[in-house]
Amino acid sequence: MKVVILFGDYAVGKKTIATYLCAITGFRFYESSRTREERGFVIPILWCFDQPNGGVQVQSYETFFTNAGVEVCFAELTAEYETLLQRNRDKLAQEMHDDLIDLKMSERDYFWHTDEFRYTSFPGDMQGKRYFLLDTTNLSPEEAAYCIREAFQL
Repeated sequence: MKVVILFGDYAVGKKTIATYLCAITGFRFYESSRTREERGFVIPILWCFDQPNGGVQVQSYETFFTNAGVEVCFAELTAEYETLLQRNRDKLAQEMHDDLIDLKMSERDYFWHTDEFRYTSFPGDMQGKRYFLLDTTNLSPEEAAYCIREAFQL
């Protein structure tokens, strides 16, 4: 069994790519009530690297699964700034009908969060972990999922 922890900036596509990854691997989104009979799990998470407690949840997942003999894989998703903004707009267009007000609020929140917190790793942050960095700027969610599957041999 393997667990893939997907992390990265806002609007990078963590949940969307996780959905495709589950579809092509037979893995499921992680829920603590699941049994060990599963092939594996995918956990999309917003990881705040520069906060004292920012990695506590990630560390608890890693410890829990490692102690159970499960291989934990970390896939960091990145994309260019303009791509993140466009994906945010696309998501809002699909999920919300109050586009202009919600879009401005969402983009303001994005700027605030990225100025205030660090959601991507620095060199050395992932040392000693099974880690894959993927720039999704020019990839569809399905293509990104296939890249992750290949990188970790899922």
